[in-house]
Amino acid sequence: AGSDPNMSGLGKQSVLEFSLSDFRYHERGIDKYVSERLTGAAQFSGIGYDPEQYLFLSKLKARWPNYPDAAVRHCIGYIRDGVLVDQQTRHFFLKEWAGPNEEMHKIKCRGVTNFADKSTALAPKPSPGQLAADIVSGSASLTLTPLGVGNANYPASGEVCLGNEVMGFTRSGDVLTLTRGIANTQARNHSAGTTVQLVLKYVNARADTVVNDLVLNYTQTPATYLRTEISDANAAEVTRWASAVLLNTRIVTPTPVATLLGELSDLGFIIWEDDRNQSLNLRANRPFDGGPRVISDRTMKEIKTIENEDRRLTQVRFLSKRFDPTKALNDDNNYELKVLRVDAPALTLFGAVRTKNVYTRWLDQGDLNTVGIITLRYLNRFNRAPKTWEITIDATEKDVSLAEVVQIETDQSPDSNGVTEVFLAQVFQREEPDPYHTVKINCQSYQFSGRYAVIAPNTAPQYPDATTSERATMGFIA
Repeated sequence: AGSDPNMSGLGKQSVLEFSLSDFRYHERGIDKYVSERLTGAAQFSGIGYDPEQYLFLSKLKARWPNYPDAAVRHCIGYIRDGVLVDQQTRHFFLKEWAGPNEEMHKIKCRGVTNFADKSTALAPKPSPGQLAADIVSGSASLTLTPLGVGNANYPASGEVCLGNEVMGFTRSGDVLTLTRGIANTQARNHSAGTTVQLVLKYVNARADTVVNDLVLNYTQTPATYLRTEISDANAAEVTRWASAVLLNTRIVTPTPVATLLGELSDLGFIIWEDDRNQSLNLRANRPFDGGPRVISDRTMKEIKTIENEDRRLTQVRFLSKRFDPTKALNDDNNYELKVLRVDAPALTLFGAVRTKNVYTRWLDQGDLNTVGIITLRYLNRFNRAPKTWEITIDATEKDVSLAEVVQIETDQSPDSNGVTEVFLAQVFQREEPDPYHTVKINCQSYQFSGRYAVIAPNTAPQYPDATTSERATMGFIA
């Protein structure tokens, strides 16, 4: 939720790049036809050859044209007394294979969010049906072409978009019976051959529900990345911190899934991949409520502070409740609700006005309470320049992960009184320049102004009897 405005909606993807030297190999044990290749029985020409005469990787690439998106595992660990220990496995997907070039092959792999970035990952999916004949603004039905496309590709009822008009429909075969000009659009004339595009509609949907739907139904992401334990954890996050945020929208044209998921960051959600745990995780922009990992000068090799004064906010302008879902998202005149929230003390203190403009399709119901919460959290987090740090740490902290909130304790960045600064920061980029020896993280301040608490449940003890942890993480009402 604002860690770097210069990144794409889903931030930076996990990347693995490596080079392999080609080699000659007899292929016994991996090619069940190896004996027939020697005799020629496996060849159309009938002429045999010795597989060990040719380069193995070059042959593999030629035999395996569907290698893109193949799973790649990067395993690393220590060898102690001849045994591999402390092993970590990171999961990627093959994206590019360049070579052979002087018997070298260069492999590029990406993380699972690459599936959402693909040009084919669109929601709603492009609809194949077209108008079989012209219709006018008063037509009560239309016929789809090609023949049979209705049963194959359209539900029994729903909504479609033709040009700038949204219509409700019920279907029988290839014939749609229409309710014209819904969603504040106007009934218009449409020509034969116009695409009859299905509309993707969410009504009072939670953020975790939308993420699951977009990822699992509109990308080729393996379902294991949102397996039950991960979906349950994401749902618990939303239940605790954003249960009142209900998403309502119509998406009338095929839109990149990466764009749609990225737009959720405007509502205070971040989505990131864990390539070690094989998961897609969801987190709300909210105060930290746990015990953070401590990174101190003991494990820190280098720290660089970046002030980011240009990212400080004094006000948030939030536009929601569109009049017409077919118009451009950044069209000011297409919004009924325009809320400007100003942090007056920050404006007085710093003088210069710094505005974040948010145009959202996701709150078309008009939810001022949610807008109020989102804009307040933005200002409480970013009313001071959100510092970022580039920190190099040793291998004892190699398990630090993306989106993790850490506590930094360092004499290299003292506060205004010269005292060792202790602060919370959220990791938004991670790399291993020297695997298993050095980890480099980029993190952003995770300080919220104000006081927050989750009201203690009825089963909690009275405040005098509560534990230190309960007092630190719950609010008690006398």
